[in-house]
Amino acid sequence: MSIYPEFSNELLKCLKTNNNFLIVGHTHPDGDCIYSGLALAELLKSLNKDNKVTLASLGPFNKTEIKGQKDKFVSTLSDEYLSTKPLVCIVDCSELSRVDSVLPKENFEKLNYIILDHHGSSSCKGPLFYISPESISTTLVIQKLSETLNLVQTKVFAQSVLRGFITDSGCFRFLRSSQNETFPMLERIISPFHLSISNEYEYLFFGKNLQSIKFLTTLINRSQTFCDGQLLISENTKEDDETFEGISLPADEFYSQTLPLEKIRVIVLLKYKGDNLTNLGFRSTHSSNIDVAKIACNLPNRANEGGGHMHASGVNLNLNLEEAKKTVISYISKIL
Repeated sequence: MSIYPEFSNELLKCLKTNNNFLIVGHTHPDGDCIYSGLALAELLKSLNKDNKVTLASLGPFNKTEIKGQKDKFVSTLSDEYLSTKPLVCIVDCSELSRVDSVLPKENFEKLNYIILDHHGSSSCKGPLFYISPESISTTLVIQKLSETLNLVQTKVFAQSVLRGFITDSGCFRFLRSSQNETFPMLERIISPFHLSISNEYEYLFFGKNLQSIKFLTTLINRSQTFCDGQLLISENTKEDDETFEGISLPADEFYSQTLPLEKIRVIVLLKYKGDNLTNLGFRSTHSSNIDVAKIACNLPNRANEGGGHMHASGVNLNLNLEEAKKTVISYISKIL
């Protein structure tokens, strides 16, 4: 049985009968978000060469894996453009409060929209909302859509799908046995264009500067363990943002270095967002079966819905760093 449900006739008809599209993702986009947008843009152009497609994001584009894509996205949407009433295609996001603010909420509510996503914590339901929680990346959802529509795929499309997969799967490390359908899907985009996974990995992640390594070292040195070593927490402070100005928070690198540590089951990275606003990023080991999406969705003092995946999630809390830290330790200690 496929991990990808059928696309509704309503969604397919919506794509076929429109010719004006606006593609947006979530705030602070990652690789899967950006490359899902690029892959969908290629799909829509293959569907109809006369389709008008606009990619929009406020970024920032300071993560190594997406630095080279900034010029493909607009950062402002004029009232004149929005008056053309494009169909909004939301990728890699089904929590409406997280939709990139390049599209103001007052405008967003006046437009029709579809959702293509893989975040299992979503509460969005309906024929125009396609969510496959078992898909390792949203780019693979876009690939499934392309195959459903029997479209001719381009090399740019294939590269975009592969790059989104590499970033969200940890270059295969996070794949589970239930997601083995992924392998033949990848073969169908890699072989025709002779793509190289090692080359694409280098394209995405090589080229970091020394400051980003120093930033990572700071986060690791600040780490503390709790709950008999099963919970690890670190903090990105306001002072860090000044010291490492312009450097993207090396969150993924932090998780990859600390998650394999002995006894660790859950990692929390707190980020200063304001005097009474803290972002929390969660990761859990696959062997632990701890659902950090449920943790994110149920913490008190949430500033947004929170959620994500079973082993990777996030939420904002209306608390300062220290209060947020105490809150998450208290909550997780009851689970571990």
